[in-house]
Amino acid sequence: MAVIAESGSASINDTIFFDRIGNMISKKNVYSTHQYGYDETGNLARVLSINDIPSNYLIKYEYNEGMVLQNWYLLNHLNWEKENEILDTIDRVVKFEFDKLRNLKQEVNLSFGEITKYEYADTKMQSKKVFSENSEVPSIQWTYYYGKKGFLEKVECISHGRLVKEDFYGSDGIIDSTRRADYTLVYTYEYY
Repeated sequence: MAVIAESGSASINDTIFFDRIGNMISKKNVYSTHQYGYDETGNLARVLSINDIPSNYLIKYEYNEGMVLQNWYLLNHLNWEKENEILDTIDRVVKFEFDKLRNLKQEVNLSFGEITKYEYADTKMQSKKVFSENSEVPSIQWTYYYGKKGFLEKVECISHGRLVKEDFYGSDGIIDSTRRADYTLVYTYEYY
């Protein structure tokens, strides 16, 4: 399946491809290309970005009770097929903590000092807030809004106190459009 996001301007169009189970496998626009790969359990395992600052990561996981460590290894090439290298330097480490209901409670980027906190009502996410190290005020916050039938209708993103993006969802739970300050993206889905 492919999702094509279009605005009135050809320079903003994104094309996103998904595999059969809904994992994003690539995202392309005129500025960049990103490829994503997953391990046998569905965890993100590869990220290749070709843009202003190209990068190629292999991602490995360590599991403990109620916690997962995600280790990002930077590969020294931009070849997707080549991944067997000596992985002795970890570029980024992210710790995920879960509550008793297995909801993601907190994400701590140990390399960059960012903490992302998740809040739920029942099983539905209500907000996601990103805090810089030693700050009590979120730098970015997502708020999730649900309709009368309990389906997600809208997600607002506020950065440094300013509304920067709103995502709108259809009754099927799939994103229909994204509104930013100076343009709106409308999504078209192609199934093949």
